[in-house]
Amino acid sequence: MKNRVYELRMQGLSFGRIATQLGISKSTAFGYFKEYCLTVKSQESKPVQNSSGLDLNVRAERTEHPPIVKKLIEIKGPTLKEIVADDLVKVEFDSLDFSGKFLELIGKPSRIFSGIIWGLPKGGKSNLSIRFADYLQEYFGDVVYIAAEEGVSASLKEKFIQIKGGGVTVVECRNREEIREYLKNKSFQFVFIDSINVAAIDNEYLELIKAENTKKSFISIVQATKSGNFKGDQGLTHNCDFVIKVVGGIAHHHGRFGPSSEINIFEGELYTKNEAKRTTIAKELTSISSKETEPEKPSIIPVIPVEKKPVVPEINFNIPLFIETPEERARRIENTRLRLLKEEAERKRREEEQRIANQEALKVGLKVVAGIAIFSGLVSLFEKKPPKK
Repeated sequence: MKNRVYELRMQGLSFGRIATQLGISKSTAFGYFKEYCLTVKSQESKPVQNSSGLDLNVRAERTEHPPIVKKLIEIKGPTLKEIVADDLVKVEFDSLDFSGKFLELIGKPSRIFSGIIWGLPKGGKSNLSIRFADYLQEYFGDVVYIAAEEGVSASLKEKFIQIKGGGVTVVECRNREEIREYLKNKSFQFVFIDSINVAAIDNEYLELIKAENTKKSFISIVQATKSGNFKGDQGLTHNCDFVIKVVGGIAHHHGRFGPSSEINIFEGELYTKNEAKRTTIAKELTSISSKETEPEKPSIIPVIPVEKKPVVPEINFNIPLFIETPEERARRIENTRLRLLKEEAERKRREEEQRIANQEALKVGLKVVAGIAIFSGLVSLFEKKPPKK
């Protein structure tokens, strides 16, 4: 059993998943792993001469080899650096020139950064993540949004319609190995994973993916427990540059690039679209369409049909010409609010009807029980035999 626990751990499985697979508790799995590691280390260590130098003493101090337990992640630390504070003040680092609400919330992050966005369901964490992804796509580089939880669905489409589309590449995948292999062959600058809980990506595996993609920034969306606490290893919060907790549409930020702050996700626009970029896209689309309408010149060489290769399962929500006026947006928000109020009123009405029906059923049941009791009493009364004279 201990050997099996060790093998599964070396494959990257968390102790929770190992416990579920082997039918043991999480603490038992951890204990088995620790005992096995100590056993292997003890077997691999070599005895040294005792203080007398006459012979080998197996009970004496041992000189151990370097640990044979392979870590999931092996990242070389930086070499020693020394700099005077006055010189450090003059150094200019490569950072992203955020503006507007995202500058107010996060500050100016480094070119390569790592962030955590978490919160309860329906609290707004996915809405914030999609807006953040679109903002990065508009101004700073290519973005991939791995929708492990929501997938390519109507609800995700609605979220992109609310921000007037964009150039973010959306991928639906829930297998962490496939996500890892996919990112190795892509040149995105920013990677969103929503959520790492659904994709079974723990802190160690996330660090492995980061180590293999050193030129990419990672934003991980994390779920919350029913009690409202962070769901996952607390190491996730230590190995990132900022943490954003979303509660009821309010984003609360703590991080390294600025002081603690908060913003309302749905109050006004968080950013504006890059009109210069969208104009360029529109011109390119016009140029492509004009080329497609040109008549083809007759060719002497016969055209051989080429078998089409399967399309990579990616979706690019690029809708550059979609425009929503402030009045339309306000009307849509108001309609949504009224619809939610109507649904809530309907739900309360059904609950009240069910409560009344339950009370009536209880009354009928009590009457039936009382009737049966009275009937039984009368029957027993008439069945009594008259006393003998």
